[in-house]
Amino acid sequence: MTIVYALVSVGKTVLAEYTATS
Repeated sequence: MTIVYALVSVGKTVLAEYTATS
């Protein structure tokens, strides 16, 4: 479960940066 939480956290960070960059 910890791995899933980590993936979601990283995914949100990447998505946030992608949105800010666009």
